[in-house]
Amino acid sequence: MPPCSKSKDLLCLCGVNMAYEKVQWNTKRHYSELGQRIIALPLVILGHKGIVFEDLDRHISGFIELMRLPELDSEVQEVTMFNYDRGNYRMVPLQVQRDMEKLTWK
Repeated sequence: MPPCSKSKDLLCLCGVNMAYEKVQWNTKRHYSELGQRIIALPLVILGHKGIVFEDLDRHISGFIELMRLPELDSEVQEVTMFNYDRGNYRMVPLQVQRDMEKLTWK
C-alpha cells in the first residue's frame, strides 16, 4: 500500500461539529492525472461504527460499517480499499457527501 498521512481538523457532518482524524493516500491508480486520491474518516455516525471515505478523483463517497474502528492509519487504508474495491459499502446521504467534499487534500 502507498504511504498515507493523517491530519486533525474540525468537520461539520450533517450539522454536527466534530473533531476527526483524516487519513489520506494516493493509490497511484490512473483514474486522473493526479492518480486516485482517497480521504477516509473512521468515526461513529448515529451509533454505527465505520469509515466514511471519499474518492476525490472518481467522485465516489461511501460508508463502510465495521464492528470496531481501526486504530492504525495503515489499517484504515487497508480496510477501506478492501471494501471499496469489492463494493462493500453503502452510499452516503447527499448531505454527508457534500460535507465530505469540503475536506481538502493536504
